[in-house]
Amino acid sequence: LQIGPFDPCSGVKMSETDVAFFEETLRRAKVFRSLMKADLTVTYPPMAVIASDAIATPVAWKRPTQNSPMGFDQPAVTALGDGRFVQATAGPPSGVPVVLRLTSKSSHTGVAVDLPNIAQALNELLLRRKI
Repeated sequence: LQIGPFDPCSGVKMSETDVAFFEETLRRAKVFRSLMKADLTVTYPPMAVIASDAIATPVAWKRPTQNSPMGFDQPAVTALGDGRFVQATAGPPSGVPVVLRLTSKSSHTGVAVDLPNIAQALNELLLRRKI
């Protein structure tokens, strides 16, 4: 696909060892993602999601021509998110219950320190805890 370090414009030179490491990392990531499924036999703890809708977040790109490098500077499709994660799909896998979804107006690095939303989520989760 000529993306990432394989894009001719990246300037990255990868050795055979680098390529093997990259391939193994992608293989492990695929295995990990396959484990991210709702399990109907599990009673999940209450969960809250804080996700941002502050930034047009790229979700798809087009190639100018077949086999040309990807045009990462020109996303073809964007959705509201934090710049890395799309707000609509942020959170646990489908089927895992979420008791509260809050919307942040922060970028990716700001969501983790959005104290008003964090306080609201923690308060709601504490109210739902079982003693």
